[in-house]
Amino acid sequence: IISRNKTLVSFLVENDFKTKSFSEPTKILKKINNSLHIHFWRGFFDGDGCCYRQKTVTRVEFSGQYEYGWVELTKFLSKLNIKQKIRKSCSSYGKNSRMTVWRQKDIRLLADVFYGGVDVTFVPRKSISNIFQDNDGGNPDTI
Repeated sequence: IISRNKTLVSFLVENDFKTKSFSEPTKILKKINNSLHIHFWRGFFDGDGCCYRQKTVTRVEFSGQYEYGWVELTKFLSKLNIKQKIRKSCSSYGKNSRMTVWRQKDIRLLADVFYGGVDVTFVPRKSISNIFQDNDGGNPDTI
């Protein structure tokens, strides 16, 4: 962390920011108002998420380290009644885990919660709202 704001750096270090890729955000979520959790998870998605459609399969995924537990994100999505699944994989590229939202109604709800119907075309791969538009014959598109 490089910052001239010692208070901010101390806060982030005390709340596991240095190990954020391996730690649940439990400490920091307890310190911010519940109404702001949506913004925290939107930022998480903007940094480590993607959405895509391939033929008839549409998915929104959050990516993390192989050991990541997904406890806090599971709680958040469950409160919204959004179904999700967690997958861990190993390949020649390394190990990772992903939380996937696949049901159309859940993806639409997540788009509404995160973006409130506002299109984010300036970051095309994050534009959940565009994922339902027709594509060019089923070729994989990153939306």
